[in-house]
Amino acid sequence: MATRKSNIEVVLEVDTREQSLDFLKKIRYDKVFKSDKIKIVGHEIVAVKPLGCKKSTGDISFKYRLEKGDKWFKSNLAIELKKKGDLYSTIMPKAGEERFYREIQRAEDAGLDFYIITDISLKDIENNIKKLKAMNRISKRIDHLTIFIEKYIKLCERVPVLMLDEEYMPKVIRRLVKINISKHKLQYKESE
Repeated sequence: MATRKSNIEVVLEVDTREQSLDFLKKIRYDKVFKSDKIKIVGHEIVAVKPLGCKKSTGDISFKYRLEKGDKWFKSNLAIELKKKGDLYSTIMPKAGEERFYREIQRAEDAGLDFYIITDISLKDIENNIKKLKAMNRISKRIDHLTIFIEKYIKLCERVPVLMLDEEYMPKVIRRLVKINISKHKLQYKESE
């Protein structure tokens, strides 16, 4: 028996709770198989439950099949999108931070490849802090930004966080899907 690389069809799964779906309009879907034999054909809005997860985990995952008509398989990829002020509001209040770390723990327990993609920069965070009424003194703003940076570093030590411009999100999502397929050798099957 030999192992051969098969064509693989992919459908992105986007969570029903994801509020901003503008990035989906910018994801390039494939009409034919590329040289890597991967064809990302579309997306579905569903409760994202990657391989091994009973609860919704992440905002984006994917399912795949090797042949037309085959059953679909879940992947072990979970991508959490943190857009605009969402990253700040997730890790700064204690309740949000605890909830988010429970989700990260679920991903780790299930053995997921878990990534966070955010389109907010530290400069944006600083500007948002300046707008808060409770932060009208410069020393409070600096302390608050320092606390955010410390929490952000702690998060980065636990899970990969990609901070990038929104325009690159669709390309990075495609690349993470292809990396996951390659890393886990999802395209290979036994042939007679």
